[in-house]
Amino acid sequence: MKKGAVAILLMALGSQAIGAEQDESWLTPITDAFTDQIMRGLAQGKGGMAEPAQQHLKNREIEKKEAQRSERRTVKECIKPGNVIDDDVQECVRGYRERTW
Repeated sequence: MKKGAVAILLMALGSQAIGAEQDESWLTPITDAFTDQIMRGLAQGKGGMAEPAQQHLKNREIEKKEAQRSERRTVKECIKPGNVIDDDVQECVRGYRERTW
């Protein structure tokens, strides 16, 4: 089972490398989704690949947030009623989230 998952992962990464060489941008979202799905499966396990897979998923989430980031704002612009500063406010300040409160 583990060898099969590793083989699939290597095929996905290999196909992504081939796509990059040929400048086929349509292949990137497919291989990213496929790789993320495999990494989620590996991250739920207890083997030696679990921790690196979890780290990979955290890094991918940060990359996605950075790609969709808008302008940074001040805390004054993002602060919640009652002067509450939580994770939502922090994401608003960094430009990852719109102020909806």
